[in-house]
Amino acid sequence: MLHILDWFLFLWISIFVSCRISFLVRKKKVFNMLDWAAIGVFLFYILPYFLGRFGMFDFKYNPNDDLILFKGILIILIFLLLTCIGYYSSERSIQLVCNNFSKVSINMRVIKIGILISVAIIMFLVIKMLAQIGLSNITNNYILRQQLSKFGFFVIFLQLPLGLSAYSWAKFIQRKSTKVLFLALTFTICAAVIAFIRGQRTDLILIFLIPLIALYAHRKSIKPLVIGVLFSMIFAIVYAINFKSSYLIGGVDSFKEGIFSFFRGDIDRNWTLWLAIENTGFASTEILPFYGSGYIYTLFAYIPRSIATFKGYSAESWFTFLLSSQVGDNAGVVDISQLSWGYAFGGIVEGIVNFGVVGVIFVGYFYGVLIRLLNEISKGGIHLYAVAAIICIDLAGYGAFTILVVQLPILITVMILNHKKKVYGVNILNEKGVSSYHG
Repeated sequence: MLHILDWFLFLWISIFVSCRISFLVRKKKVFNMLDWAAIGVFLFYILPYFLGRFGMFDFKYNPNDDLILFKGILIILIFLLLTCIGYYSSERSIQLVCNNFSKVSINMRVIKIGILISVAIIMFLVIKMLAQIGLSNITNNYILRQQLSKFGFFVIFLQLPLGLSAYSWAKFIQRKSTKVLFLALTFTICAAVIAFIRGQRTDLILIFLIPLIALYAHRKSIKPLVIGVLFSMIFAIVYAINFKSSYLIGGVDSFKEGIFSFFRGDIDRNWTLWLAIENTGFASTEILPFYGSGYIYTLFAYIPRSIATFKGYSAESWFTFLLSSQVGDNAGVVDISQLSWGYAFGGIVEGIVNFGVVGVIFVGYFYGVLIRLLNEISKGGIHLYAVAAIICIDLAGYGAFTILVVQLPILITVMILNHKKKVYGVNILNEKGVSSYHG
């Protein structure tokens, strides 16, 4: 009975999201950030669930107790409800904050010059690193990550070229110019080189997905999104088959096998939710050393461990270190400090891992407020809209640390470059509130 109820609830959510998307497409209106967040839940939870139940792939972890499955879908529904409450209840306060911030006058010239100098230094260090390890090791992720770990805190600057690329392409979409095109291509090449040596398919995908979302916002046409999604999937699968170690070791060598492995290992977050539920209580966690320690680590993400020795380790690291054996994997280390990889999970699971099931209440509401803030920021132009949309999608699939270290530097870079510039028009969402937010 519970199994049938799972199907019904997931199907109901799917129909609701589909109707909402269909309505916006027919009316030629762009998605707001809450829509993008719902799409993220559909991508990381609902779609993989249906594919797995139809036998397209085996879940990485599948509990025998149907009650766990029912709790999982119930938690997702509660999370979505609380996110909506947070989103709509914080509208006025977020608009007030953004209005006040937009009036602040800051001379950003020095900061912008600093960004360009930082990119030049980063590219020099990357090229120097490649020269040291040799081109023969350019596809060896282990060696590359060892070298990149030497960057320490400054690894966040590796995202600057991606922010510059996103900003330049958005400018080119609205104002065709040979100069802007040259800058866009230059920054795109820099971002692609860095993404490749980091072994990050996500960053490689973002290089072309962000401009396509910006193009969608500019034209209000769904075609760029469809092209972007299809190309992203094909690229991610082909890249993984040829370069990702888990695919190479697992003998995944055909595109068909790659599709199933892609959804099983890279997209599906259901199994992390089920595993988290089984290893936590209503208001307790057996995964982290103490209550909320995963978020404490995230708060000190930009402070080196040599300074903040107390910050511990991420929720993803503890989850991987303690529970990998339950899914047939081997962490490969005897101490968490030696762990150099981790499973990815989204905000729903992160809240449970940190606080128990009750964590969904706090995290769900907070994410609603965060999405409202991103919605206000997105009104400043198609470049801000595109980056904010990516963040909202990833909230369902990635933890706070990833958002803070990977996506936030991109957003801040774009915000700085556009500070006080009225280039992109006003309020592309056509909503009440902030008419134009540029910083």
